[in-house]
Amino acid sequence: MRRFISFLILSFLLLGLDFFGWTRPIRAVVEKGSEPIKMGIYRRIANSKWRIENFKFSREELLELKKKTEELEREKAKLEIENVQLKIDNADMYRLLQVPLPADWKFLPAKILGQTRYLLINQGRRNGVKKGMSAVFENVLVGIVISVSEKSAKIMLPLDADSKIAVKIGKVKGILIGEDDRLVLTEVLQGKEIKADDLITTSGENEIFPANLLIGKIKSVEKEERDPYQKATVESLVDYDKLETVFLILD
Repeated sequence: MRRFISFLILSFLLLGLDFFGWTRPIRAVVEKGSEPIKMGIYRRIANSKWRIENFKFSREELLELKKKTEELEREKAKLEIENVQLKIDNADMYRLLQVPLPADWKFLPAKILGQTRYLLINQGRRNGVKKGMSAVFENVLVGIVISVSEKSAKIMLPLDADSKIAVKIGKVKGILIGEDDRLVLTEVLQGKEIKADDLITTSGENEIFPANLLIGKIKSVEKEERDPYQKATVESLVDYDKLETVFLILD
């Protein structure tokens, strides 16, 4: 209680001295002594403002860095896809090299860009592609090049209505045609024996296709007594819709 009363008396005394101006000399000394402290505070405030401005600039740099990082991530993803595709291409080429094809044959790999009536591939005249070249996957005939541009070419499939391939089933000869988007074996004499699951290969006649390339296998045989020829439906040994790469047999 005494301390509180003493504090009140001292407060009233200081207010009185200030009212009559007797504290001005003391205030001047205190203000002069506090100038360095004030200047230090002002400098710290100024430095804080500079840091804020500098932070804004750094943020812009971070945004630019983020943009470049995203571009690098996209490029990385693209390279990973290309690497996977390269592995697929190498695997396709490896399988091709394992099949019983003539050792002196040379091949040009081609990507399939799309399929309508024909297969469109990404190799053309500048890569040495010519009309009439045979396209294979492993040792299975895929088709024949029917038109060539500078950077691409079109391949006609055996399923095409205009396709007509000289084939053999063992020693039995016939003609494989495209009919209503299916493979049909025709011109096999009635006396010749053919049956389901028999393999069909190119005969090499007319020198349009190399001999002994697989095409398909017989699914069913149709015989008409009045018809001198047998007829059979044929299943292709490749799924044309799922092909991604073919190999052109170079001259």
